[in-house]
Amino acid sequence: MSSDQGGNCQTPMQDPVVLEIAKKYGKSPGQVLLRFLVQSGIAVIPRSSKPERVKQNIDIFDFELSENDYNKLKALEKGEAGRQLGKNASLKKHPEYPFDS
Repeated sequence: MSSDQGGNCQTPMQDPVVLEIAKKYGKSPGQVLLRFLVQSGIAVIPRSSKPERVKQNIDIFDFELSENDYNKLKALEKGEAGRQLGKNASLKKHPEYPFDS
């Protein structure tokens, strides 16, 4: 999927920085991102229908991100632009597309 500006839409779990940090700590990308949020003082309510992922979601309290790794993750923040899908052409066919054509 690409944005209306032509850039690629990449989830944080696929970001090379997240993958590098996950490998370093022996954790999944999801665990690293959850740990980042908890370490930031943000309450998180993860969900999953898969038992192995539920266990992973809980297993984030046996490690702490170093200051350097925390700052690398914090630098990934894209501001409001990173939280908007924009008017992506592939979404216009969805029956609940909220924007005028």
